[in-house]
Amino acid sequence: MSKKNVLPFVSLLFVLSFSVLTSFSVNSTKYSLFAEEIGDLNDLVRMPSMTLYGDTKSEMAFTWNTTNYDDSDLEIVKKSDGDFLNATRITGTIEKSKVASDGFIHRALANNLEEDTEYLYRFGDRELGQYSDVGEFKTSSSKKKNFKIVHLSDPQGWEKIQYDAYHDLLENIDELEKPNFLALTGDIVNNSWAEHTPILNQWEWALTDQWDILKNYPIAPVSGNHDAADNDFNSRYTLPNTSLP
Repeated sequence: MSKKNVLPFVSLLFVLSFSVLTSFSVNSTKYSLFAEEIGDLNDLVRMPSMTLYGDTKSEMAFTWNTTNYDDSDLEIVKKSDGDFLNATRITGTIEKSKVASDGFIHRALANNLEEDTEYLYRFGDRELGQYSDVGEFKTSSSKKKNFKIVHLSDPQGWEKIQYDAYHDLLENIDELEKPNFLALTGDIVNNSWAEHTPILNQWEWALTDQWDILKNYPIAPVSGNHDAADNDFNSRYTLPNTSLP
């Protein structure tokens, strides 16, 4: 990937097809690892992502971060249900980040989803009644249906204004294209290098600040050389080679 600050671009729309699974179940393993005192509940959900994982007819993976509060879950329900009263609650895994100020990293996998079905989801805490904005996605179908991909690359930037341009692009995609998922091929942030720790404000701009749109689009992400800092890219996305219960 180029070391320049290259604004994101849209390339190629692919028409392909998927193949499938049924019935709904989840991985749900609670990890009570942290006896330290939890502070205030600011930043209850930060840097969230939704990624393709395994069989797109039946699985979807989620990653999110909490700064100083570890009891946060994923709730997911069929869109046809209309609300979260009967939502399935998934805790998944919780790990303390190795990076100072990064807090807790949460990962959850919903599997055995029904094919060709729309779902709603949110992150947060049922007891506290605090949640993120609601996102949605649709599983793929075993029938030979066309689908659309938008390919993005290099949203990286040194300053927030460059990620504002990324947001403008995502708004145009959301309005004009409505893809089934986004392929995001590297250099998501600019100056995370292998010998450095992650630059978290850039991940905030790339993920949290884009969530109003990205919450409705699964991502197929690839790490670029600028995303190579230790505990960086893999802390922001859950992929098939990521440890899950």
